Amino acid sequence: MTSFNVNQNELKTRVLIVEDSKPLNFFYNAVVKSLNTEVRSAYTGREAIGFLDTFAPDIVLLDLNLPDIPGMEILSMLGQQYHQVITIVITADERANLPVEAMRLGAYDFLVKPVDSNRLRTTINNTIEKLELNAKVNVEPDNSIHLGNFIGASKVMRDIYDKLCRIRNSKASVFITGESGTGKEVTANTLHELNTERKGKFMAINCAAIPKEIMESTIFGHVKGAFTGAVADRTGAVAEADGGTLFLDEICEMDLELQSKLLRFLQSSQYRMVGSQKTLSVDVRVICATNRDPFNEVKLGNFREDLFYRLFVIPIHLPPLREREHDVLHIAMHFLKKYAEIEHKDFLYISHEASETMLKYPWPGNVRELQNVIHSTVVLFEGPVITREMLPANILRAVNDIEHNPEHYQKYVGRNSRFLIDGSDTGIPSALGITTLNSLPSADDLKKNNITDGSSKNETSESRAAVKSENESFRTGALREIPEKSVDSAENDSSSLKATPTALAENFRSEKSSEDNTILRIDLPRSKDEIQSLDDIKRIYIISAVNACNGSVSQASKLLGINSSTIYRQMEKWAEKGLVQKQSLFLSKDSEH
Repeated sequence: MTSFNVNQNELKTRVLIVEDSKPLNFFYNAVVKSLNTEVRSAYTGREAIGFLDTFAPDIVLLDLNLPDIPGMEILSMLGQQYHQVITIVITADERANLPVEAMRLGAYDFLVKPVDSNRLRTTINNTIEKLELNAKVNVEPDNSIHLGNFIGASKVMRDIYDKLCRIRNSKASVFITGESGTGKEVTANTLHELNTERKGKFMAINCAAIPKEIMESTIFGHVKGAFTGAVADRTGAVAEADGGTLFLDEICEMDLELQSKLLRFLQSSQYRMVGSQKTLSVDVRVICATNRDPFNEVKLGNFREDLFYRLFVIPIHLPPLREREHDVLHIAMHFLKKYAEIEHKDFLYISHEASETMLKYPWPGNVRELQNVIHSTVVLFEGPVITREMLPANILRAVNDIEHNPEHYQKYVGRNSRFLIDGSDTGIPSALGITTLNSLPSADDLKKNNITDGSSKNETSESRAAVKSENESFRTGALREIPEKSVDSAENDSSSLKATPTALAENFRSEKSSEDNTILRIDLPRSKDEIQSLDDIKRIYIISAVNACNGSVSQASKLLGINSSTIYRQMEKWAEKGLVQKQSLFLSKDSEH
């Protein structure tokens, strides 16, 4: 179930005092306790870090001069990994730039020693009032969210948590898509655990790991003598999962002949064991997953279309780790604590520089790669802190390259998501009737055009790229704009740019400029019916920019010269108006209904 590290209307605010001087710690403790608070005292950095999870403080009163760990390192860790905690820095250091640096790392207030009781009491009271105000204003739960074995606080994961909770007791089939290592089996297991109406087992089968010769027996079971080696009856996974959940991982790897038998089972909930004529019935919820583009597999004939639509009732797409904001650090800290205990090491936290590097790296292997990196680092080095130098050389090289050449980011994403990068691997259901261009708008195109939000001097570049960009957004399906309805031919010229995506594409062509740069060009409107609003052009271009950057809003925002928050706000506004739909990277809107 969902758990939050929040105050949740408790009577007392939790305050952690981190001060190595016992007299001062006692003094602060006495003042803070007088304000109807619950207080814990830590005299070292290690003790403070230990209290963060066991005590879950709302406020941390932090001395910067600690005997074991620099206070600024702890402040940095709090700012990156415990966003819900309000930190008040207290120190005898009077350097002019120190308050600025502390605020940059996330400090809420800064006090210089000696601090009298009235000043400290006022500061704590103001902070408690801020907490109470936040509790009234914020309808969303605290940033530190866990659901089942999921860890993460990003908005995209919050949306997934919400969806899982809403469908937990449904009997409908669930189709999970996502890159390798994003947690597809964790999703299936979480759904099973959340279900309060089904008490049966959770049975997982990896369709890519079991030879096709014995796959049918694995799923449906067999009777003695059904084939060579069948020396006794064997119960299949569907029978084991009766009253529970059957998870079929890498479903696109299943043999076509077995796919037809699975389809019959899904339609009737009845099956026969291999070698038996007896029909059996079970009550099983089926969840399947794939790291491939399922539409492309259908198009290539590797996956039955009727089976796909039978399974594809509730789609869930798991985002890659690179699109989960600071979840990288939450997950890394989880693994750090786990492997420090297993390997009997004294690692406590990740340095600010190492955290920044981890946030810049695209993690092509997703959570599985992050887990391996943390485990190997714990084994190879000694604590208490993971520094940047301890990270694997390939990660340091990649981040260094990306910092100097932002356009190289996509090459480090890897072939894990090739259906998003390589246009030849991207399939679209023929029923959609969408004609697309052959060439992808790349991040280099965006950087060259240097479009900025609200910059009139770049409006021509936006127009030139708009048509190609909109068509590509339909092809990838990563972030799909809902197309305009066809224009009535009786009222508008048939060549209207807003008629269809195909019509838009027909107006597109490229030409060489005098500066020997290839530019994207769209014909200027020839009549008033061909004029598109600048808002439409901006929407089309931003959507295409995100797609061109492999769905990375942060990369697109840098190349566009705007803040990523601007893109998110625009997407929410367009979604409210029904103009854009954020959805599975594999799917187009028509396929979801």
